[in-house]
Amino acid sequence: MNQGAVESELTQDGFTLVEVMISVVITAIGITAVFGFIAASDEAIQKAQQRERLDMIVTDIIETVVGDKANITEYSGKNLSACAGLTTSSGKAVQLAHLKRWCSYLDAESGVTKADD
Repeated sequence: MNQGAVESELTQDGFTLVEVMISVVITAIGITAVFGFIAASDEAIQKAQQRERLDMIVTDIIETVVGDKANITEYSGKNLSACAGLTTSSGKAVQLAHLKRWCSYLDAESGVTKADD
């Protein structure tokens, strides 16, 4: 073999197996991190949507109670964890309907709740 052929073999351009393996590992770490961020952001979005639904329910409750100040005692101290057991004074069917609606909304969203305020 001549000297020129040996030198050209030693100076060939290209990737070695080690370089390829390192780049594959780095790419895999990057892809794993991206999927981790996607999962975390999805969870945050779901929590934000649940908070938004609960905010809408609370806004409905507040607006109804403020608009019905004459019957405010009908809303006080009701246990909203048992929708079937809700009662109001005689002739207060509208207030009872409000309580049952709120109870069903809250049960669907968050489970056991109690209105003490």
